[in-house]
Amino acid sequence: MSQESEKPHIAVTAEGSATVVPDMAVTQFTVLREAPDTVEAMEDANQAMADVIEAMKGFGIAERDLQTAGFNVRPIYDHRRREPVDGSEPEGPRITGYAVSNTLTVRIRDLAKTGEVLTKAVELGVSADGNIQLTTAEPQAIIDEARRDAVEQAMAKAKTLAEAAGVSLGPIMSLSEGSYSRPPVPMARMEMAMADQGSAVPIEAGENEYTVNVTLKIAIDQPTD
Repeated sequence: MSQESEKPHIAVTAEGSATVVPDMAVTQFTVLREAPDTVEAMEDANQAMADVIEAMKGFGIAERDLQTAGFNVRPIYDHRRREPVDGSEPEGPRITGYAVSNTLTVRIRDLAKTGEVLTKAVELGVSADGNIQLTTAEPQAIIDEARRDAVEQAMAKAKTLAEAAGVSLGPIMSLSEGSYSRPPVPMARMEMAMADQGSAVPIEAGENEYTVNVTLKIAIDQPTD
């Protein structure tokens, strides 16, 4: 065991926080099309997604903020029990068509346009329930603010403990960051299918809170004779 680890010290943990008004929305739109065969289903889904992408670009959303998040082709089954007339075994489920889904992640950097974007998506018939993350495009500055608050909280704790114990604080032995957390996802949820197509979906930005945890170890000042 090193001499430094044997030195009397005070160890504290603290959580700092900082809030910021979101300046970006992230959502996903899914188009779902069904047809008797895969070719027709894919053509319909591709055209529907092309219409969505064109509409997003019409709102000034850049290509870098449009990203395919999923693509799926699945058969559609008829599970109804069918009794054959010749007395043989009942037939199992049969394929009656195919469903093609295509999901697009959209980052809306002009938060004021979010309601209009969602409303347009509804008008285009996207199959989405309106899960939205209201976030910050450049979170580093607010995270740094939370770090400073965490260190201030830790120093205040250490001073209080030292005063209560009747000792003086010496130099800082170590300072480490344990973790930081962003706001949970999603921050908002709306049933888009119920939106009034005559007006934009209402969006309230609110505030996001970022938190940072730190651990501080400070030596107890030992008077010399």
